[in-house]
Amino acid sequence: MPQQSDYQNAELRRLPVLLHRTREAFSSYFRPVFLANDLTDPQWRILQLIQKHPEMDISELSRRSFLLGPSLSRILRDLSERGLIERRPDPKDARRAFHHLTRAGQEQIDKVLPSFDPIYAELDGRLDREQVMELNAKLESLLAILRPESVD
Repeated sequence: MPQQSDYQNAELRRLPVLLHRTREAFSSYFRPVFLANDLTDPQWRILQLIQKHPEMDISELSRRSFLLGPSLSRILRDLSERGLIERRPDPKDARRAFHHLTRAGQEQIDKVLPSFDPIYAELDGRLDREQVMELNAKLESLLAILRPESVD
């Protein structure tokens, strides 16, 4: 008969796979919106983070977006070349810089956001509200355990 730790270990080993598969399944609903707007999921994530926190430097953006430095640098360069964000040096520390949305960046967000409404309406019809609330709470708790600095 398996011991409790064997059971827990087996269930724990399933968790990353289930989380990844769930994320991919969930993302598949949103990917067409990103493609239609010439965006990727990570680019969208960065635009939203910059909108919400315009005084974040690249290390904070990396931490909150879960993107590694080289990927984040490429995304920031691409968004800047498209005129969606601008880089502003920190007046107190020349080694740091902040990024903020341009008018075009805000317009892009305003254009894309309504496209998500039908997706959320469909998901709302398929998911039980209490289960979603419970799942959100559990995922936030898990994130706080694994990466407490990542919780907003």
